[in-house]
Formats: sequence, structure tokens, C-alpha cells
Amino acid sequence: MKRTTLPISLVVFFASLLVLGVTLMGGRGSNGTIVPGVQAADNGKADKGSDAQGGGCREHCSLHSLRGCYGSTITGTILPGGPVAGPIAGVVLQNFDGQGGLTQVDTVNINGTVIAGRTSAGTYTVNPDCTGTATINFPNQPPLQLSFVITDNGREIRSVVVGPGAVVTSVGTKQ
Repeated sequence: MKRTTLPISLVVFFASLLVLGVTLMGGRGSNGTIVPGVQAADNGKADKGSDAQGGGCREHCSLHSLRGCYGSTITGTILPGGPVAGPIAGVVLQNFDGQGGLTQVDTVNINGTVIAGRTSAGTYTVNPDCTGTATINFPNQPPLQLSFVITDNGREIRSVVVGPGAVVTSVGTKQ
């Protein structure tokens, strides 16, 4: 009886490993250890594949994805050629209306000169892949053009100035 118990136990052990989807060595995706098979769930949204526009990112954003107030930090450099050049740092509070309009108030420090309480308004667009653009209109200045990405399910926005004369980025968090 003892002779058959060990081989039967081994057969049951290895059979259960195969049934559970575990490979021992040399299997596809195996690194030579006992590794359980894992498969990712998709939650019902089809991946668009890798392409030049969105890199296969999910498409679920709209104008309504940006709604409410976002507090942001601004960092970068204003390039020579304008009235003021040098490093820039600042904070901005933007209010997105969910329909393509925005208002904001900011305080910036450009090369040691502080400009506080500047208010402005503008427009924004949002693409299905959660990228977008914004135009901010300051009094007595040319419009500021931004490109942005909405991240963290709409709780964060990362932007960069795309117009000439500035290398400036910002990261904002929804209040």
C-alpha cells in the first residue's frame, strides 16, 4: 500500500498544477519557476492599438472631463526676446466650466518680478484620448497657447506652453 501512495500522490499533485494553470519550467512566459498563470481583465473597453495619435490609450474624455477648480504650479523659463525674460514660477487657480470655457487667477514670479492676482479667461478643447488644448487671454498680452493631458481619472492636468518664447509647464490637481 505504501508503494502506490507516493506515485499516486505525485500524479495528483502534478495534475492539479496543470489544472490550475501553473507551469514548472520552460513554458511560454516562464522564467523556470513555478508561476501561476495570470490574465489581465479589460473592463469591456477595447484597446485601440498602438497608433501615432494616442498610442493605444483609452478613449473616454470629453469637455466635461475638466469641470471645476484645479490648483496648479507653474515652472519654466521665459526666453529672451520679449519684455521680460528669465525663470518663471507661479501658482494658478483655474475653473473649467465643463463646456469649453475657463477662468483663472494666477500669481507668477518672472526673473524676480512678482505679478500677483492676474485674472484671465479662455477656452479649451478635450480629445477622446484625454489630450487637449487651451487658449488663455490675458489683458494687454498675446493669447497663451497650451497643450495638456488629463490624468488620474480627471483629478490631474499636466500642461505645457506651446507658443513661442516660453518653456513652461504646469501640474494641476482638482480641488
